[in-house]
Amino acid sequence: MSRRATIGRSTADAMRRLRPVTIHAPFPELIDFLAGYPGPAEAPFRGGSIKVISALIYRDGMRIQWRMSQEPDLSWIELDAPKASARLPKGPQRPGFIEAHAKGERMKSLWEHSTLVDDRGGKFKLSLQRQSFGRGLWEGDAWCARPASPLDARKLTLRIGDAEVVIPCNKDPRGRTHLPHEFLVGYSGPKRPESFHGGAIKVISVLVYVDSLTIEWLMRPVPDLSWLPTIKDSFDRTLSKLRDRDESDLLGMVPATPDPFLVWSRARLADDRGTNYLGELSGGGSFPGGYKGEIKFSPSVPATARELHLTLYDLAVFIPLRVPPLSRI
Repeated sequence: MSRRATIGRSTADAMRRLRPVTIHAPFPELIDFLAGYPGPAEAPFRGGSIKVISALIYRDGMRIQWRMSQEPDLSWIELDAPKASARLPKGPQRPGFIEAHAKGERMKSLWEHSTLVDDRGGKFKLSLQRQSFGRGLWEGDAWCARPASPLDARKLTLRIGDAEVVIPCNKDPRGRTHLPHEFLVGYSGPKRPESFHGGAIKVISVLVYVDSLTIEWLMRPVPDLSWLPTIKDSFDRTLSKLRDRDESDLLGMVPATPDPFLVWSRARLADDRGTNYLGELSGGGSFPGGYKGEIKFSPSVPATARELHLTLYDLAVFIPLRVPPLSRI
């Protein structure tokens, strides 16, 4: 009997970890996953380093997951001062905030002047989807739209600043030396969304890393969630433990309507090898017509596993772990 996953943090704590991302056209939707390729080894870059974790291919575009574990020197990037100032929060700033904000603006400019090139002659301008800085490293996602993804390409080349990072399009990660957190392989979810309480849920992909896996999901149209407990209900149960703020202030911070992410806070995962998975909400936000996000499970999928079984309340989704031939995608 397979053991199922449990969520490792309380609902309220997990919800605080989410970083909402609102997505608007003309950016690609990236909801039909086709393939994923591991990036090369970390390379020197402008006094720091750059690592492409993965290149993820979707039917309408591509996504680059990246990390800079050693901060590069970006002082050579000129900022649009009025635009950068307009994005600063109003009011007095804590020490160091303006400098950190400028670093973030330079990082954004770096990626938005970068391109992704395939060996079939395609060249695509990247946009920064997400970036974050903490514990001495930068990480994030960049993406680009293209009408036909390069499934027959042998390599992709990221041109960033004065550097080039070559990403081999090799689906088979075996025989490589892997470090923790490195990407291994991606699997498409079921092609058709699953009906769920008057709406629909789609598993976009399963992204497998050395020490974990991530499930990308889409909720569109939004189901009727009136039967779910609200975040406020969950928060009320722990309110008595909080004594350092006024109760009315705390309640005012908590939504009183069901939140779509509560569905995923109760997700359970099993495989056909009996792995015990632990799940954690990792990100998401509003999306045209619904919501889109990710949930992370650990440990990684055993090499011998052939199927995942995801359970969300009364919904069961079976996800085959096989990469289809390119001719069938």
